[in-house]
Amino acid sequence: MNCAALVETSKEADQDVDTVVAENIAEMWNNMPARNRLKAKWYIIQDVEPQLFKMAYKMGTAAVPVFMPPVGVGTGGLVGSPNGTLFNRPIQTIEQCQALGESGDILFLDLSQYLIVEKTGGIDASSSIHVRFLYDEQTFKFTFRMDGQPMWNSAVTPYKGTAVTRSPYVTLEAR
Repeated sequence: MNCAALVETSKEADQDVDTVVAENIAEMWNNMPARNRLKAKWYIIQDVEPQLFKMAYKMGTAAVPVFMPPVGVGTGGLVGSPNGTLFNRPIQTIEQCQALGESGDILFLDLSQYLIVEKTGGIDASSSIHVRFLYDEQTFKFTFRMDGQPMWNSAVTPYKGTAVTRSPYVTLEAR
């Protein structure tokens, strides 16, 4: 990802390759500014999903799950969050994330902090009967011009507290 404000959360010291562990998720959560968490969403490559089902915090002899899978229609699962949640934030599986184990395989993003600009005039539509005239066909062309960029120029360090940098764009380093 080409973003100066991107925070890359460090992997755990004894972490196996091609894994995502509960501690990674907790650190990524900590790297997101508190005011951005309510709008943030997790984006993952599908290969991360099996890792999520194994995630739990050990507490004595018990374990607390980190990932909440969808539980069914009408109970908030398929309706509220069809791909499940991490720390009560929805998960979106997209193929544009990097391969499992690469930086960018799991992202925690607040896309309300991403600026999109559209060219004035909106969608430009045109048609032609000339392109496939011999086949009695008409062609249509639609052009929509836009651009976007992160609203943050860099990650920030809180005025008080730890020296942990925070940003609405968080990923996990390569493992």
